[in-house]
Amino acid sequence: MANILIVDDNRDLAENLAELLGDAGFQAQVYDDPCVAAREFAAGRFHLVLLDLRMPGMNGVELARRIHDVDPALPALAMTAWAADAFQDAAVAAGVHAVVHKPVPVEELLRLVHTLVAGPQGLVVSADAAQARELVHVLLRHGVAARAARSADEARAMVRDRRASVLVVDGELPDGHGQDLLEELCGGGRHCRCFLVAGDAPARLPGCHDVIHVLGRPGAVPALLSALGQDA
Repeated sequence: MANILIVDDNRDLAENLAELLGDAGFQAQVYDDPCVAAREFAAGRFHLVLLDLRMPGMNGVELARRIHDVDPALPALAMTAWAADAFQDAAVAAGVHAVVHKPVPVEELLRLVHTLVAGPQGLVVSADAAQARELVHVLLRHGVAARAARSADEARAMVRDRRASVLVVDGELPDGHGQDLLEELCGGGRHCRCFLVAGDAPARLPGCHDVIHVLGRPGAVPALLSALGQDA
């Protein structure tokens, strides 16, 4: 049974979420103090962390950083009551897969939790935070536990902790070219579904049977939706 860590200074809300997750077959441990949660956290105890972005004493971004310093591969889902929360991009950079808005619809929450706990792993690599957030959202909607990296080096570090089977990479990265990164991460016989945000024709990865599916720029989000829909 998957164990989920819930951290929210609103104790009543956290307990309510724990009850909902318990009814869905999960175990949950609740903290209403992020500082205590960070101090008592240990790797290997949880399958997912669900945290609030704005809490007194320590915000959710800093908590996510501290948790991932200890357990880099732990999936994370953040919540916020703010329609346009300035912490969202920082949370993604700290390893949070997605940010959902309160009140979180129960069906959406359970779908995301199931995806992040048991779904195939995905990685979006783009220096464009807005583009990365949209592409991660698309993958999550299709049952892929995706997270975002801002550079090739960050992507390499992430796949060391948890290998991705679905990769969406921008063609131009701050520290290299996207196709080179795809060939590095998915070459050598490893099976991946590869998407390159660029404008060229599909290309086959050297040394394996995987094809790089090219998503046009602009239009990467609807193109990815279309590609995933064709495979459904």
